[in-house]
Amino acid sequence: MIQKHFKKVSKIMIFGLLAAILLMNFSVSAAWLDEKYSMTYLYGGTVQQQIEYVERTNGSLHTVSPNWFDIKNDGSLKLNPVSTELLSRMRDAGIKVVPFLSNHWDRTAGINALKNVEKLASDIAKYVEQYNLDGVNVDLENLTHEQREQHTELIKLPIECGCLGGIRSFGGDAQRACT
Repeated sequence: MIQKHFKKVSKIMIFGLLAAILLMNFSVSAAWLDEKYSMTYLYGGTVQQQIEYVERTNGSLHTVSPNWFDIKNDGSLKLNPVSTELLSRMRDAGIKVVPFLSNHWDRTAGINALKNVEKLASDIAKYVEQYNLDGVNVDLENLTHEQREQHTELIKLPIECGCLGGIRSFGGDAQRACT
């Protein structure tokens, strides 16, 4: 009799424990969903098409990264056309604008850009301030471990001086280049 009662209590306890774990897991998952971050790159198309693309997300985006900063083959910064209309529409929608800096997989351009990270960071900071941008997405790709220190320096400089806005993100193969 005691054994039957013990088995029944054990089953109830196990069931209760499993239910508690599932509920706890669900509540953690639900909290995580509230913290989700969503961004998109805006590359190609007209400004109007880009705005329409963002509007179709029904407010689910936190940040857009337009293609406004490129690296030339000599390593200098190329400013692509900046759309004040896009900036205004995104700000009105509460969306951060964090243009991406890209060498578009051109290793030579990336290496040349990292030869003078102070100038590159300064040039970018000038445009961040001029257009009141929310940061820069550093998306230098096709670098090797040999550029690790310079790439890290490019990331650290604006963080230390606070000159590239509050949001910074890193795309491409930065993990591989910086580890």
